[in-house]
Amino acid sequence: METPEQEIAARQGWMGLLARAPAERLEALLAGAALPGFDWLRVPETGGVMVRGRMGGTGAPFNLGEMTVTRCALRLESGEVGHAHVQGRGRAHAERAALVDALMQGPRAGEMQASVLAPLADEETARRDARAARAAATKVDFFTMVRGGVTMADIMTGDALTGGFADAPVQAARAFRAALEAMARPGRIETVEGAEAPGISTAAAVLLLTLCDRETPIHLASGCDGEALKRWIAFHIGAPVVVAEEAMFALGGWEALKPLDRYRIGTAEYPDRSVTLIVEVAALESAGMKLTGPGIATEAALSLPEVEAFAHNARRFPLGWDCYFTAQDRLAALPRTTTVEAL
Repeated sequence: METPEQEIAARQGWMGLLARAPAERLEALLAGAALPGFDWLRVPETGGVMVRGRMGGTGAPFNLGEMTVTRCALRLESGEVGHAHVQGRGRAHAERAALVDALMQGPRAGEMQASVLAPLADEETARRDARAARAAATKVDFFTMVRGGVTMADIMTGDALTGGFADAPVQAARAFRAALEAMARPGRIETVEGAEAPGISTAAAVLLLTLCDRETPIHLASGCDGEALKRWIAFHIGAPVVVAEEAMFALGGWEALKPLDRYRIGTAEYPDRSVTLIVEVAALESAGMKLTGPGIATEAALSLPEVEAFAHNARRFPLGWDCYFTAQDRLAALPRTTTVEAL
């Protein structure tokens, strides 16, 4: 024999099932049944109720908004009382739900269970399973998701999670200012800090974090194309690693970056659609090659790997590529507007 608590729970279950059932389906299931007469205790009436919710199911309750509800109550000729609350303005739906609720409390409970409630429960389960299957088809598995050509499972290994800016807003702003100052004043050497990446200098890592994002394809030349660095780029930047011809940024030693004619140099309409080379060098000194051009008061000097490639690049202006040179925590830049001569 059921306890009062069990009886209440069972009734709540079938009343909820009847309220959630499609109105036309409930009508169809009752079409062949001999329904008894009844008297209204409360005729179907429509109004609004406040729906409350919780953040995450556990937070403090809050008012989500109002919902239209129709309710009614009736008494069968045999004395059983049925109630119903259904969403919307379906008065006929509310009446049929209240009838079944009343019949479930009398001798016809087994009939209602078999002919109405069981089919409705099976159909509701099928609808839920179908929704779950559709949701599962869009599920993203964090550990197999690919970012920057690397799966997240690979990213979570090794030291890929470290080496980023500790105070990103401040450090990124300072690094961006240094990068702009270096490009605006060719030959000027800037010191940067805040980033460490596997196999490359601090300055190169800072430039990648500052200038690159998931929409800036990066080419890693031989010597800078290790899996550890690829994982670091995937986690901190999300940029795709591509072949030289598709790159917006290219990183590597000077000889490893060659041949230079495979990189994009822009077009007459869009000269900015060109590559920026980040050249790793052993040391940076304000000596070696003579620099002249915009951003230089008279002349400047910078230790460069050669002259001819930069002279050829300057002759193509406004087309061409731009360069950053990095060594330890120091960086300098050489835009395509700069003329390079041997001292």
